[in-house]
Amino acid sequence: MKRNKMISFVVLLLLGGAASSPFVDAETIISNDGTITEVNTTVGNTTAVKGVDITGFKANMTVDPQPPKSTRTVFGPDDRFRITNTTTYPYSAVVMTRTTFPDGYVASGSGALISPNSVLTAGHNVYDKYHGGWATSIISYPGYNAGATPFGGIYGTNFYSVNGWVGSADSDTKNSYNSRYDIGIIRLASNIGRHTGFFGVSWGAADLNQTFTLTGYPGTVSQSNVLGQMFSASGKVTSQDTNSLYYQIDMTPGDSGGPLYNSAHQIFGVNVVAFLDKNGATKLENFQSFVSAYLGYTPYSALYRLYNSNTGEHFYTIGEAERNSLMAAGWSLEGVGWFAPRSSSNPVYRLYNPNSGLHYYTMSPYEKSSLLTAGWRDEGIGWYSDPNQALPIYVQYNPNSGQHNYTYSTYERDSLIKVGWQDSGTAFYGLAN
Repeated sequence: MKRNKMISFVVLLLLGGAASSPFVDAETIISNDGTITEVNTTVGNTTAVKGVDITGFKANMTVDPQPPKSTRTVFGPDDRFRITNTTTYPYSAVVMTRTTFPDGYVASGSGALISPNSVLTAGHNVYDKYHGGWATSIISYPGYNAGATPFGGIYGTNFYSVNGWVGSADSDTKNSYNSRYDIGIIRLASNIGRHTGFFGVSWGAADLNQTFTLTGYPGTVSQSNVLGQMFSASGKVTSQDTNSLYYQIDMTPGDSGGPLYNSAHQIFGVNVVAFLDKNGATKLENFQSFVSAYLGYTPYSALYRLYNSNTGEHFYTIGEAERNSLMAAGWSLEGVGWFAPRSSSNPVYRLYNPNSGLHYYTMSPYEKSSLLTAGWRDEGIGWYSDPNQALPIYVQYNPNSGQHNYTYSTYERDSLIKVGWQDSGTAFYGLAN
């Protein structure tokens, strides 16, 4: 990668000082726990993955956003518009970050999910020399909406950036800021991205004729305080160099770390910096090895759970068309029961009893064969069990109705056992939450 120094522009975030000198191994990954990783493997462009129905997810907390850091630029009339339904994709995959630094400074920023448990953001949202270095705590709120947290708040377990940011004066946002390596990753404590969906990424140079969108959590819009509200705007990338993409898409404090993405919801850059005549994003093309390290995940299917209030039966399916058909017939959707691997060596068989109208799900070929002999019907493979046995799915049996209930919740399992259901152990496994 070519190393460029900032020239001839006044960086609004830069309050004094010069760019740091070139450094060795600038793309080496540094973690907040001190781990240093050399990564040379890369993946190709990734496609965006939409979220799933969020029935069952409720706003479970209210958060007061903190004032964001730095200054950003608006060009002419402010043309950003508010996103009011933040639970729809791709907005569900945009996060508001709340970062606490060692000196006690707390700031709000933006980011975007790029895999089930990884948020792509600005380097200065995870590490800032001026505020003491690595963040001591970061909470990410997907789809945050003026106090509502439709997907909850998820703590980061680890934070990452590159040595070019952590190991240089560039990361002193007060005295010597330089945006060339301003990129970071927040690794989350849960795989919430399976619910929200996540963005794809693209390593290519931006097409100057293409329209890009910037979405985030600005502190102000048209001079009004909008802390904690999601806004979006679109426009063209007007120019680019080795390190950055430049545009006149409006942004203000709080937008830092937000995704710059195309109509296919692939991220090309991370919004980080403002000049007098343009705003800028760190170019993903230069950080393919770094970002690639956080893109991996097990392909999955959402396992929908439905309830028939007339019969008391729960039904489980990965089929969206089947889910919708049952809902149209009066079944209630209780949300996503768990997530299953899209394929594995451990199929879960689905059987149907034409006399009782009940379904049964099992991994056992012997149990399947016995039920078929007794008159049950084979409905094929319902889904697959996780061979890593990450999330036990417990089964309970009601001796009065003959029904079975499947859940990963020990609370639900134990509650049913207390009212007379029989504990039938672990039926199969879902992917880790």
